[in-house]
Order: sequence, then C-alpha cells, then structure tokens
Amino acid sequence: MAENSAFSTSLTANETVTWAIVGGADASAFALSGSTLSMAAKDFETPQDTADNGTNTYSVTVQATDTAGNVSTQQTITVTVTDVAEATSTTTFNDTFTGTAGASIAARAPDKGANWSVVTGGAVLTAAGRARATTRPDTAIAATPASANFDVSFDAYFASNVGTILGVFAYASTSTFKVFGYNGSSNGWIIGDNSGTTITNRGTPKAYTSVAGETHAVRLEVRGLTATLFIDNVQATSYTFATGTTLLAPVGLRFTGTATETDATGGHADNFRLIEY
Repeated sequence: MAENSAFSTSLTANETVTWAIVGGADASAFALSGSTLSMAAKDFETPQDTADNGTNTYSVTVQATDTAGNVSTQQTITVTVTDVAEATSTTTFNDTFTGTAGASIAARAPDKGANWSVVTGGAVLTAAGRARATTRPDTAIAATPASANFDVSFDAYFASNVGTILGVFAYASTSTFKVFGYNGSSNGWIIGDNSGTTITNRGTPKAYTSVAGETHAVRLEVRGLTATLFIDNVQATSYTFATGTTLLAPVGLRFTGTATETDATGGHADNFRLIEY
C-alpha cells in the first residue's frame, strides 16, 4: 500500500467462519472487525515494522474457525508500504523556544517567521526551553498558511499528568477556531471545533491518558478539507470538513484547563513548525 494511506481487506472463506488474528511479528499494527482486516496509515520514511527490521513490511497471521469448531490452516498476510513522491515543502514558521526562562511568548521572534501573537492569556519559556501557559486559557497565534496543503506540528511534553495542550488551526476569533492534540478533559488525542469554552470532537478521538515525563510528536496534516492527526508518526484520527469550511487561517498553540501551570507541571510545547506544500 502507498504510504499515508490506510490498508483494508476482506478475508473470505467458502463457509461461515469467525476470523481471528493469531500471531505475526506486526500483529499489534492490525485490527480485525468481522472479516475486515485493517491497518492505519504508515509513513514510509519512519518504518515501524518488526517483521523485517524496519523495511516497511508488516506481517500478521490470521485463522478461521467454522461453526463446528474446526480451524483452518493459519494464513500469513504481508503488507508492504511503498514510498510516494511528496510535494516540495517549505518551512514557513519554526520555533524551538530557545531563550531566557520566564520570557514572554507575546511578540516573541521565532527561529523563522513573523513574531508570535498572544491573543488570550499568557505564555512563557521554561528553563528547559519549552513554552507553557502562565494564565489559562492561553492562545498564541504563529502564522497563516498560504497553501491549502500544510502540516502544523509540535512536541507535547507532559511535566505532570495534568494539562491540555492543543495546536490551533483555522483561527477566526478568540472564541472560534479548530484544535488538535491532547484534550485532558476527555483523555484523548483529538481534532475538534472550539466555540467559547466548548470543544466538539470531529472524527473519533484516540484514547490516551497523559503520563508525567512523556513527550509525543503531534502533527496535523491538512490537505484541502481533510485534517489528519498523527501522534509519533502514527495516524490517530482524521476528519473531512464540510465544503465551504475555511481552514486556510492562522495556526498556533492553545493551553487550557484549570490547573496552575509551572515549569514542573502541566502540558508544555516545543518545536512548533508550519510546513507548506
């Protein structure tokens, strides 16, 4: 299958059977629902298979059981992820949050791109070289993509297992925009619509509970009206917005929740980047 595309196939038999995954070096990468075997999209440049030592070949073993309890011979299914020529990309905004601890993000000059603009709340640099909120909710705007095809990404670091750290896209006002990333209120990786203080999930959230000390690479791919969220280069969820939806609007970061955030608590952000195609 081509990279960045999900795999799905129907398992067939000449009688009524129940299918099961019974093994394979990459069994955990596959899902089985009835007779439909599937695997989430994979990135060719970041292979995760173990069957062939990172060569983009994923293997799983399945077996069928009929109504009388007879089992079939085990079958090994191998899926090879192929490379796709990707469009030329340009990094138009990048910030590694290097600077003096306690320095405000407001009007900060990034490594590349125009200055940050904090539109609600407040955010500062941590001693470890990340961004965190001082006043929640905090929304900081970075840049506006010029292309309908773009990636916006950051590293989410959990100083403690409390905190919501989200990317912002399609920013329209201080109360109306879209978000992606970790929502501590619902314990999951999400794509959503923010209206006031309410987030409405779009697509199916990926369950996750934050763990203190963990860092996760968060990347949103926007291709026209389709937004796909990747966590550590694995697809977590995807959603196609309705025709007429404006996604070509400012992107940034959002820290929210009720807990007081310090260098030692909450969710922090690092390595924020906007790449356009």
